[in-house]
Amino acid sequence: MFAFDTTSITDLLIQDTESALERVSTQHTISGFAYVFEVGQPEPCFHLAIDTGPPPSDPSTSEWTHPAGGFDGAQMSPEWDLLYALLSAYMDEDDELESRIHEVHALFRAVMRQIRAMWSERLPGCIFTVNECNDSDEFIHATYVEINQPC
Repeated sequence: MFAFDTTSITDLLIQDTESALERVSTQHTISGFAYVFEVGQPEPCFHLAIDTGPPPSDPSTSEWTHPAGGFDGAQMSPEWDLLYALLSAYMDEDDELESRIHEVHALFRAVMRQIRAMWSERLPGCIFTVNECNDSDEFIHATYVEINQPC
């Protein structure tokens, strides 16, 4: 369980995600949208990824048309960068079971389910997911299924 309140983290992640989706949906037809993060890097590593090709790529391949921050509009706010740095430091102090990584992953999945609920009518053919770069293909698939259940 987090040793701190995650409300401001959740609120800012929703705000920045909505802003990014607004920007990118005016430029592209989005068929996939993901939070991608990586633990244990020299710098905190959190990105947005989108797929614009039909049909969306299998989320386990990471071979989307615009992977991890590779599109105009993928930028998060400076405030998010500061808050994510705290989450990254929190995960860096993880135990052998990676319980902190799983905790942050669960938080991101919960937010992504909210985003999907808010955007499913505007982006009806879009899949939504979360991917920590070291997730197994099975876990990535389970995450994809969990998030994309009918609202």
